[in-house]
Amino acid sequence: MNASKPAGQYYEAIGDTLEQAVERAHAQIPPRRERDFAVSRIIEWGMQRGGITGAQVFYVKLIEDETAPFKT
Repeated sequence: MNASKPAGQYYEAIGDTLEQAVERAHAQIPPRRERDFAVSRIIEWGMQRGGITGAQVFYVKLIEDETAPFKT
């Protein structure tokens, strides 16, 4: 199966929680004059956990998506 990736600028971030990673990636989307909100869609996410301290880090990659049904 050869799934196509959406075209456009990707924004990536990490955080202590998934929500924090999404917020950080979403904050990278440049503001647009024609609207007062930004719309994004998560393309990829993951979590890394382990090590001596048992730390966990969340990763997210999103894209600006004007057709997404949820507006933020």
